[in-house]
Amino acid sequence: DFTVDAMGRASKLSDWVEQAGYQRLRLERVQTGINYVTVLFERRDDPAELPLTTLARLDSSSAPDSLCVAAALPTEADQWLVMLMAYEPDRPPATIEAFRSTCAKLPPLFGFAASGKVTRELATYRQADSRRRDFTGLTRFPARVVCVGDAVASFNPIHGQGISSAALHASCLSDYLDASPQPDQTATDFFDLQSVVVDAAWMMSAGDDAARLDAIRGVEVPEEVAGARSALAQVLQATLVDKTVAKAFANVTSMLAHPSSLAEPALIERARAVISSK
Repeated sequence: DFTVDAMGRASKLSDWVEQAGYQRLRLERVQTGINYVTVLFERRDDPAELPLTTLARLDSSSAPDSLCVAAALPTEADQWLVMLMAYEPDRPPATIEAFRSTCAKLPPLFGFAASGKVTRELATYRQADSRRRDFTGLTRFPARVVCVGDAVASFNPIHGQGISSAALHASCLSDYLDASPQPDQTATDFFDLQSVVVDAAWMMSAGDDAARLDAIRGVEVPEEVAGARSALAQVLQATLVDKTVAKAFANVTSMLAHPSSLAEPALIERARAVISSK
């Protein structure tokens, strides 16, 4: 009576609906080429002088082990989740000893978080690209069929938005079904609700990767886009030393706030002031 595709980024639904004579979903890809490792550590008393959440963008030419991104996040059960990421062909540390050694060379929170007892060993992951299937504007698509989670969009995982976005997809589906939809029509209202969630996560994830690719390829971007990217870079830099900026960024990563909140003038001014004072 009703089918939910939750088959992940490798979902074959586009092939199946096309073979059945319906409209094929448009697939968008953005290259990532990332390799990362995460470790969980026991979380002790939090240092009063350090932010509780840190995402650091690093200069791979000078960063330890050619890292590009590092993150330290407090999680449930009094744990720290620490992530180190490198772009192809580089790899992050492969042992706990090397992992801790690298963290000690990063901003102070990383060394602190990685100094606790290991509660989950190294977990590695590689992703070649982010993917998004477009469900908006469909004119010929089966009724009583929807998609959720990575079957709709799988993002660069360093932003940590996969589970949060999937939960919000479920919330959108609940709202759609509670509104007594027409069962013999394409679930357009659901797809429209869901696109708000997907757009927000894609803005952070794919937007970040697109900026990196543009820089590598020497692509000129409009002044407005360049300005927005510069402002976001300053916000990220300020998360290393300012709790207020770090909290604002964590709310976006956790999908408790829209990415546009990081462009608020007051937050950008605070980030710039913090950076200039250091």
